[in-house]
Amino acid sequence: MTYMPDVSILIANWNGEAILPRCLDSIYKHTKQVSFEIVLCDDASSDGSLELVRRNFPDVKILVNPHNMGYAATTNRAMSLASGRYFLLLNNDAIFENNVLLAFVEFMDVHPDVGICGGCLLNPDGSLQHAFGAYPSPFAALAELFWLRRLFAFLPPTSLGTVPKDVTRAYPVPMVVGANLFIRASLARKLGLYDESFVAYFEDSDLCYRAWQAGAKVFFVPSARLTHLFSYSYGGKTEAQIARQMARFVSGLQRFCRKHYSPMVARLTLWLYRWLFFKSWILARLKRYVAAPPSTALLDLEISRNRFGFYFLQQPLAHS
Repeated sequence: MTYMPDVSILIANWNGEAILPRCLDSIYKHTKQVSFEIVLCDDASSDGSLELVRRNFPDVKILVNPHNMGYAATTNRAMSLASGRYFLLLNNDAIFENNVLLAFVEFMDVHPDVGICGGCLLNPDGSLQHAFGAYPSPFAALAELFWLRRLFAFLPPTSLGTVPKDVTRAYPVPMVVGANLFIRASLARKLGLYDESFVAYFEDSDLCYRAWQAGAKVFFVPSARLTHLFSYSYGGKTEAQIARQMARFVSGLQRFCRKHYSPMVARLTLWLYRWLFFKSWILARLKRYVAAPPSTALLDLEISRNRFGFYFLQQPLAHS
């Protein structure tokens, strides 16, 4: 009889030697009352990630890509060795702060209509991080451009990344952040998990969008708590690193809109996000000169990201 654990934890790894031990240690430290396995797919790392895992975590199942295939494809490959009834798609820069798997399993076991859920993400200083968000859409972009949600609090999330205000109960959301995306194995196989045409960013939005279309709900479950180092692989502070990150972000945004909307709606959505980036760039520059920001470095990072976002979105709009 084939062994079926409660959860298969799927980790896509690329040069994560510095952060993998904290991630894996936290899983073993906090997980109780739930059976699990860990499947790590390495995306052609050039550091000592694989040696570290083989030496210190011998129970982890390992797959190695023959060449760099990207996050979505690497996660999908990990699914081939998974046998759990649930999958946790976990970033290698995410760290369990409590019994995450038990919180997810208990919630999903009593809510059969829910196909995907995600937990409460924390910054390293313990503050709340964005854990869910809206899909890119004309409505979401307009609402952000004109601060509509500040005027009408009853509106659903409009930001692509939303920091939760209520962490006392579980509730439905459009999408959850892929750093800790918990999904029924049956649904993952039905949907094919991630669309590999997304190089990075918005593959989680696309998966949640398709889950809702298939009749499966998506929920935020704050009783599961994880620290997320955020953009460890794709982030950075140099102009070249920021440009790389934003180019991939915009590429994912374009792919989502063109996949799910008509050409006219996709074009409108991308045009609106172009001007949302511009608005955010203007406001960030004003903040630097009008008020003393708490962190000049973070503000400069915000300015650069919005500048590159506007620039990259400007290119295809002139020719599409």
